[in-house]
Parts: sequence; structure tokens; C-alpha cells
Amino acid sequence: MDVVREFPRSVRIDIGNELYLLQPGEQPLHSRPFASVGRGVREKTQKTRKSDIEIGKSRYRELQRKK
Repeated sequence: MDVVREFPRSVRIDIGNELYLLQPGEQPLHSRPFASVGRGVREKTQKTRKSDIEIGKSRYRELQRKK
């Protein structure tokens, strides 16, 4: 969270708005499907590092096991 505080104000506002939409289950405005990680997963970036994709896949599988 400390990293986000270093972002410019306009970026922090955008992030907050996206999180506000996510809380009741809405789709963020600036995201796209990220099917390579899992069904229903979305991302906001244009290019994601392979290591971050692997982390996402691992966390997604963990969540699926807990259901």
C-alpha cells in the first residue's frame, strides 16, 4: 500500500475508483479479461511480467481450492 501513496494524485484517484467498483462486484472500467490466469480474472496493465502472471495463477488456484 505504501507504493500506491507514491503515485500521482490522479492515479491514486483512478485506483480508488476501480476498487470502489470492485467491492460490490462491478467490473472495473480500465481492465480487460486475463484468461491466462483464470476465469473471471481481470488486469489493468498493458503488459504484465511473466513472474506476476505466475503469482496470479498460483493465487487463483489457491482461491479455487478454498471454495
